[in-house]
Amino acid sequence: MSLILIIVIGYLFLMVFVTFHELLTLMLPEPPPPSPISPSVPLF
Repeated sequence: MSLILIIVIGYLFLMVFVTFHELLTLMLPEPPPPSPISPSVPLF
């Protein structure tokens, strides 16, 4: 039961992250400057 719960929570978190990423790309007309912390490799 706990494994199914972890999979569902991870899937929902992934959907929220993808939706937030799409909203950011729609709101920002130009790509933001790369931060020194995160690598400049696209996730998608």
